[in-house]
Amino acid sequence: MEEYSGEVRERIISWTQPIHAGFDEDSDEALSPDRAHPGEESGVPMTNVGEHEGNRIKRNEILAVSAQPLRAFVRSRTDSGLTQYRGQWTAIECEYCTTQGEHEIRSKTPLPSQHPSCVTASVGLTDDAGESAPDLPNHPLPVTPPPGVVDAAIADRLQELQEKIRTQHKQEAGES
Repeated sequence: MEEYSGEVRERIISWTQPIHAGFDEDSDEALSPDRAHPGEESGVPMTNVGEHEGNRIKRNEILAVSAQPLRAFVRSRTDSGLTQYRGQWTAIECEYCTTQGEHEIRSKTPLPSQHPSCVTASVGLTDDAGESAPDLPNHPLPVTPPPGVVDAAIADRLQELQEKIRTQHKQEAGES
């Protein structure tokens, strides 16, 4: 998979720097070109910059993705719709893993259309105003909007949050 993942060109920078006893390798500031040791001849810190070609997906990433049961690699060979990956392997997270057999059975099963809880929309029909509107041939169960009390409660909570934020900003500005 490493070889088929494609190639990427990476920049490499290197320099010489003294390492002290209190060196913290987890600190981003510990290794920095700003700490480069001056060269012997010029006294100016020197850095070397180069390029390296490597695989787009590294072995450690393949192992990390493969170790997670809900993660996988997928490769789409055609760029269309939501698959615009130019035929490259892409790591995905999929909650609904199915076997090839399950996929074939489910793809042959028709979608339900007559149950009242199922909404079937046909596009291309026009409403009274002459605009396109969905046709719901199976007359799905009506969905009642929440009562106005819910809207008022949400508005009150948002108002409280806005006041809390304003008060906090005023306090922070007063401390500065």
